[in-house]
Amino acid sequence: MIPICIYSHSDFFDILKIQLDYFNRIFRGTNQEIYLFSNAPYTMGGGVKRRYLRKSRSNIRRSRKRNTKKFVGGNLDIKYKTILYDDKLPYMSRVKNCMEQVNSEYIFMIQDNDILFRYDSNLVDLIVDKMKAHGIDTIDCKRNSTSNDKILIRDNIFIAPKDDNDGRMFSFQPRIWLRSSMLRLFSNFLNNTYDTGEEGEIQNFTKKYQKTYCIVDNNTSIKSIGYQYSSSLCVIHITTRSKVITCREGSNVDPIIRSEIDKIFNTYLTNTKRQIDTKICLI
Repeated sequence: MIPICIYSHSDFFDILKIQLDYFNRIFRGTNQEIYLFSNAPYTMGGGVKRRYLRKSRSNIRRSRKRNTKKFVGGNLDIKYKTILYDDKLPYMSRVKNCMEQVNSEYIFMIQDNDILFRYDSNLVDLIVDKMKAHGIDTIDCKRNSTSNDKILIRDNIFIAPKDDNDGRMFSFQPRIWLRSSMLRLFSNFLNNTYDTGEEGEIQNFTKKYQKTYCIVDNNTSIKSIGYQYSSSLCVIHITTRSKVITCREGSNVDPIIRSEIDKIFNTYLTNTKRQIDTKICLI
């Protein structure tokens, strides 16, 4: 199994709580390796110890090694390692510095607000084998390919070259990465923030230097918020960085996703202080 890396921030620990609860359901009883990239250690309930937020840049650097031990938080049955980043750095620098401390040839990268609904580690391992065999740098987990140049993974599930029809060969959405390729990309754009991290120069770099594929499940795809995923590897995008996304009437998502979004909202977000956007209809 390849490591899973989650990017988060203390301002979004209420959202991270949802992600970790889903991780707990999926990975309980397994040896899945999980890394949390954060500006502060996570505490159950979405809190954060203030003393970590007051750390200076040098203190954060000194604390990184100490905080990469295994943590078991509250009622979580899973174990994960926390790698702290300097909050004063731009997003791309934060991720790059954390990723340098993950010792694995391949990784699965996800943001805290892309809730991992389903994850088949055996499928991911098979995809990684094909990435190695075909020199592929990264796999976008959402379906976006019309290419006939498909590579069979198993059971009518393929990987195929990602289309450039939306102008976004690269995004921060869930991906399987050759770690060295991810580091190369992020190292060339260290000053980019989360808001500028998917802009033109980065897209051009990706198209020119990286081989980008995506997952094509011709068996049981799921329409989630915004995108179509394999039923074996599916996420639910629940927020923009500032607003909670609801699945309003007219959104063409599968009933299983609509039901799960209702559960998420009723369990975690009924008393949220975040703005709720009822106008977003991404599909």
